[in-house]
Formats: sequence, C-alpha cells, structure tokens
Amino acid sequence: MKDTTRKIVGCLGCSAAVVVFGVVLVVLLIIGVFSLDTSPAEPPSPEPQTARDWSQDEAKQPDRKALIDKTVALGIFRKVDLRSTGATIWVGEAFYNLDFEMKQDACSVVHAYVATNAKDEMVAVTLNDARSGKTVGTYYGPSLGLKMK
Repeated sequence: MKDTTRKIVGCLGCSAAVVVFGVVLVVLLIIGVFSLDTSPAEPPSPEPQTARDWSQDEAKQPDRKALIDKTVALGIFRKVDLRSTGATIWVGEAFYNLDFEMKQDACSVVHAYVATNAKDEMVAVTLNDARSGKTVGTYYGPSLGLKMK
C-alpha cells in the first residue's frame, strides 16, 4: 500500500508541476499579447540629399557660353538675357524653323549655363518672340523639358 501511496503522491506532484508550468505559460502569453505594439510603423526617414558637386559643370561653362553666343550670331536666338535666377531668350524665325528636339537642345544649353552659375537646377528659361515680345515657351530643365505655347 505504501508503494501505491507513493505512486499516487508522486503522480500528484507531477500533475502539480504540469499545472504550475501551464499557469506560467498562460501568464507569459497574456503579457506578450498585451505588450504587442499595434501602432502603425513609421515610414523610414528619407535619405538626406547630398549637395550637388557643380565643379564638373563649371568646367563646361566657357563652351556653353561660346555656344550661346554662336546661336545669337547665327540668328537662332536674337538675344539672350542671362540673370542669376534664370534667363530670357528672344527668338526669331530661325528658331521657329528648327525641329522641336533642336529647339529643346538649344534651350538646354542656356538652362545649364544659368543653373550652374546659380548653383540651382530649378531656374527657368523663358522664350519670348523677338517681334511681339510675347512669351512663346518655357524651359525648366531636362526633367520637364521645353513647353511651347
């Protein structure tokens, strides 16, 4: 009988250990559920923009200026007013006779020249008709291109 009693008491001890283990496990699960962060995750902060190195562009400035002067000499541009914040190109018949791609290329040289001097890519180049004085187009850089009216 003593053997049977020991077996029963031993089994009760095992059962108690299982019950205690189960209770601890349930408590840990409850703590884990309530400690979950359900707030929406914040998007990663954008990479800081590094300053553009204008040194390579500055080396091209004499060639750009020579090309601008040549387009004026050829009558493609009648006059080019260069400012620190942009430029105005006065255009005539020779400019209108160019295909769109050539017009855009010519304006891109003026834009690059002014943008490099200003150290700012967001400069605008305005195209005015040499006869009427009216604005006939704008060039805001390679990403937006030339917009003719």
